[in-house]
Amino acid sequence: MTHITSQTVHGSMDATAMAFSGPMHSPKSGAEYIGCGVTKFYELLGAGLIEARKMGTRTLIAESSLRAYLMALPKAAITTGQRGAAK
Repeated sequence: MTHITSQTVHGSMDATAMAFSGPMHSPKSGAEYIGCGVTKFYELLGAGLIEARKMGTRTLIAESSLRAYLMALPKAAITTGQRGAAK
């Protein structure tokens, strides 16, 4: 994880930077953070479900964007029962 904030990169905070702030991740660490593989992570980036920024050749993803993606996922319907019980 890279600790670069929008303020570090741009020198001042504007509205866009404030929405895209906090620790920054590489695609690999972003994938680890949300619990998927790098290929799936790039699919999510390509679909616009996770926002990324470029700094030269580096792709950076704000942790706030990763959290927003996770919070937008549907809630899991968890039921209790006897999982794997013999019939």
